[in-house]
Amino acid sequence: MTQKIKLNQEEIELKSEYLQFDESTLNEYLKKSAGYHGYYGEKFALAQAVYSLYDDKCSELYELKFKEAKETGASDKLANSIASTSDDVKEARSKVRMAKYHMNLLYQYLKSLDRANSNAQNVGYNLRKEMDKLGVSIKGFDSPADAEELVDQLTKYE
Repeated sequence: MTQKIKLNQEEIELKSEYLQFDESTLNEYLKKSAGYHGYYGEKFALAQAVYSLYDDKCSELYELKFKEAKETGASDKLANSIASTSDDVKEARSKVRMAKYHMNLLYQYLKSLDRANSNAQNVGYNLRKEMDKLGVSIKGFDSPADAEELVDQLTKYE
């Protein structure tokens, strides 16, 4: 499953395949996971900046509309109502909500990457423990180096 979000004219794909691995793809997954985390971490920082920018613009627009209403003699409550119901302010708030949604999506995706990486390391640890328990003699190898060579060949991802 791939979810796409648009952030500052850039389309970002949140791919579930980056969270998946098995015993045969474990080494390749671990090699690439740091790169994925770095890329999406950068996009999360961008999403935070976009959110802050939209939030600031929305506040400025609200304050401008409030000030305009006050200058026409409206009370504070009426000026608040006029500013809050302004189409410009509504549109700006919508952008703020969408920016916050994208920021939260990226944050949750980063958490998923962290969990997948932790699971991959646990699987690797368990595989090494199983190999230690089996020992090289059960597999018919003359030395541990022969067993490691076979494991490297079997887990090589091309």
